[in-house]
Order: sequence, then C-alpha cells, then structure tokens
Amino acid sequence: MKQQSYQPLRFVYLLVALFAALLLIARPVMADEGTNSADAAYYKGQSAGEEAGKKAGKEATWTDLTPTVPTNPETPSDIGETTNKQLYKEGYKDGYKEGYNEGWKSQYPVLTPVKVIWDLISYWLQRLFPNNQSSTAAQSMS
Repeated sequence: MKQQSYQPLRFVYLLVALFAALLLIARPVMADEGTNSADAAYYKGQSAGEEAGKKAGKEATWTDLTPTVPTNPETPSDIGETTNKQLYKEGYKDGYKEGYNEGWKSQYPVLTPVKVIWDLISYWLQRLFPNNQSSTAAQSMS
C-alpha cells in the first residue's frame, strides 16, 4: 500500500489559519463600524432635522384645522323650502337608491342586455378567480 500524502490536509490547515488571521485583523474594523463618517453625518442630520421640525411645529400652531365654534349659529334658509326637495325622493331621485346605473339603462335601452350579460360574466369571474387582476378589473368596469 502506498503512503498517502498529507499535502491536502496541510492546505486545509493553511486555509483555516488564513481565515483566523483575517478575522483577527477584521475584528477591530468591524467593532468600529458604528462610528464611521457616513453614519455620524446621518445622525447629525437626523437630530438637526428633528430640532428644525419641532421648532417649525411650534411656530405653526396657527394652522390648526379644528374649526372654531360659531358665535351665532345659523341654519341654512333653504332647508324648509320645497325647491331643494324636488331633487330628492326618499333619499335620492338620481338613481342612487335603485342602483348606480339606473339612469344609464333608461338612456341606452338597447345595450341593457349587453350590460346584464357583462355583469354576470364579471361576477362569476370574480367568484371563480378572486385574486386574479383581470376578474377584479372586469367587475370594476361594469
């Protein structure tokens, strides 16, 4: 039987030693990562920005969007009139209560069957493929 060489094993030991030396050399650099110049500039800008924001917020208290309480509350004068109520019947006359496209059906009576078929197709597409973009787009188009 022939004597085997230890050359591959020495190569593995050499690689392990180089890796250990690399870690020993890189460790002080890795420990110093938190204080490099880019991070220092970032945190300086962050603190300066927060201070500027707080200062600007204190100066802009007049922009409060809460409405003031009126001193003499007045109700609108046209509530009791019938001119305002002619547009509404049991809530809305413009087709909101019956359905959004009620006015569309009266304007285009020939296309009503097409719309009904399209609504059925898009409804079943959405039911069968709920996560499909085309089925949700088809439902929203009708």
